[in-house]
This record gives sequence, C-alpha cells and structure tokens, in this order.
Amino acid sequence: MADNARTVQVIIVETPTDKFDIPFDYLSKQFVKLFIDAVPQEPLVDFDFITATRIQMLTGNVPVGAVVELRRRTDSSIRLVTFKDASVLTASDLDISALQTLHMAEEAQDAALDAVSINQDGVYDARLKRIVNVGDPVGPQDAMNLRSANTLGASILGTASAKAQEAVQAAGVAVGAKDQAVNAAAQASAASGVAVTKATEATEAALTANTAAGEVSSNLNEYRAIRNELSAGPAGGMLPVGKPDWCPMRGAIWAGFAALDGQELPHATYPDFVAALSAGNLPTTSETLWQSDPTQRGKFVLNSSPGKFRLADYNGKYPGSMGAVFRRGDGATGR
Repeated sequence: MADNARTVQVIIVETPTDKFDIPFDYLSKQFVKLFIDAVPQEPLVDFDFITATRIQMLTGNVPVGAVVELRRRTDSSIRLVTFKDASVLTASDLDISALQTLHMAEEAQDAALDAVSINQDGVYDARLKRIVNVGDPVGPQDAMNLRSANTLGASILGTASAKAQEAVQAAGVAVGAKDQAVNAAAQASAASGVAVTKATEATEAALTANTAAGEVSSNLNEYRAIRNELSAGPAGGMLPVGKPDWCPMRGAIWAGFAALDGQELPHATYPDFVAALSAGNLPTTSETLWQSDPTQRGKFVLNSSPGKFRLADYNGKYPGSMGAVFRRGDGATGR
C-alpha cells in the first residue's frame, strides 16, 4: 500500500485488540470495508460501529501479527443525492454530491497507487505482493513460475543424483584398483609393471570421481540459486505491457487491466500502454479501418480521437464486431 493513500489504512496488530479507528471520512457506513488477513469482514456479524470514527470486533480480539485493512469503497451505483427538475438545491445536497464524486476519485487514485508500476530505478515493483496465474516460460527472458522452477529443480537434482552415484561407483573402482596395485607390488617385484598400471588406473578413476563430484556441486549450486531467487518474491516477474489474458469474471477484472471491448481510453491515464503502441509492440490500425472493417478489430488504434486510443475488441462487444472470436496465430493471413 502506498504511504500517501488517503482511503486505506493497513495495521499490523502488535497488541491483541478488538477496536480500530477509522482514519478517513465517509458518506455512509456501508462504504467502510474491513479485512483481516485479506478476508472480508461482515458488518453487524464480525464488527460494528461504536462511534462514527471507531469500530469494534464482534468476534473478539484480533491476534498479534494479523494484518487489518480498513478501506473506503464508495459505491458509484448508489446515488446519495438525486436532483429533480424544480426541486430546491441546498448547500448540503450539493456538498454530499460533490463529496461522493471526490471520494470515488480518491479511491481510484489509491487503487492506481496499489497497482504494479515502474519504480524510480526503472523496474517493475510488486511491493512484496505475490503475482498469481503466471504462465509457463517459453522465451529465454520470460518470468518463471514456481511450478516451472520445481520441474527444473527436479531435473537438475536428478542429474546431480546420477552424477553422484557415478562418482561413488568410480570411487569404489578407484579404491579396489589401488588395493590391487598395492598387493601386486608386495607379492613380487616382477609384477611391478602391473602394479604401476593399476596405480595409473586408480589415479584416472579418482580424477573421474573428482570431476563428477565437481559437476554435482555445480548443479546443486545452480539449483539453490534458482530456488533462492524464487523465494525472494515475484518483484521481477511482471507481465509485459499490453499482454492479453483471460479473466474468469468481468465484474472482478484485476487492477491495472481493462476489458478488450473496443472502447476508447485516455492517453494521459495509460502512458505506458500508449508508449507500447507507439513503439510498435502491439498490432495497430487506423480508426477509419477499425470502424469500417470488423476484421481489423483485433487491433488497437493509437489515436482514435484527440487524446484517446482504442482497445481491440476481443470480446465482440462493440456494435458490428464479430462475436465469440478467439485468439490464434497470424498464419498466412497477415492480420
């Protein structure tokens, strides 16, 4: 959570307590949301208001170490003030209407601060949060999910185990060869040549064992490095700007994502996406072709109207678009 957020407070409980202060103003109690360790709490079931600025848990003290999040979410579908023709406008009504709009704007700004973004060092920063639903890597610079890392680690560990077994066997051969050489030398000076040969074989076997042991150590170190890198968190594993993905529920699209419905969005709000379009990282077409040719609606428009760009219509929502489309390779069509 960004330090300058105005509509969210996160508390890590240091002493068991059942009371928490609300640091922000709100227009209705239903807009105040409480989460304990990311689990939403129900008003009048899990907690209740004891004053306008303080709530109390109805389920007892929250334990030490729990993460308490108080968040204001002003519902845009609920109009607290409705204006009618010939009605009397009061300062109070105007203030409430303006505050509702201001609260929603503040919450949107805080949500943007919560999103994955590029930090001052020019790298994506997930702020110590997990990134889920990461696909399996394909290219050499793709992010790696834990499942792929475990598969790679198991492969490296299997190779290391095989090399270790070979090393043990080679060491056993070396010891046996060395014993044979010593016995042969003790039995007769005439067999000294045989003893020298056996000693040479023993040395070579020992070198093989050392080489195999070195490979085992190298492979294990490589596996540990990969495992430690993954354990450090997913800060370097962001999705590239403009990568399409499937969301299982339209009403719960992730922060930082937008439905591909062919709608227009402002340049100023999404500068990184505009930069990707300008750099030619995504397929684009003109607004004229996009509107006139439904087969062009799988592309983006950099300047659909002054200060705005248009998204592709993968969902077939824009009037005249083809419904139930699906993604595929470009093949020979070039589209």
